[in-house]
Amino acid sequence: MHDVSYIKRVRTANLVLTTPNEIKRWNFNFDKNTVEPVQPLSKQEKKILSLLAEGKSSKEIANELFVSPHTIDTHRRHLLEKTNCIDTTGMITYCKLVGLL
Repeated sequence: MHDVSYIKRVRTANLVLTTPNEIKRWNFNFDKNTVEPVQPLSKQEKKILSLLAEGKSSKEIANELFVSPHTIDTHRRHLLEKTNCIDTTGMITYCKLVGLL
């Protein structure tokens, strides 16, 4: 168990269930007192996340993936929303802790 509240926008706890065939993730939202499923990351989001974890900038990632830096920034914003993290560094830390990266 890891306390990641310092990198989250909304107070949540992560629930991760692992079976031989799949991994399921939920967030418990303390403010709403509800359990919410974690939205899965797309292949492109996972690729961008791994490149961000390598320390690459949006411009470098855009050049590598043959897209515009604006597209990378949009993916980064969506990743921050999906992971409920306050910044990219926290998002990378969180993703490593919960097995998304």
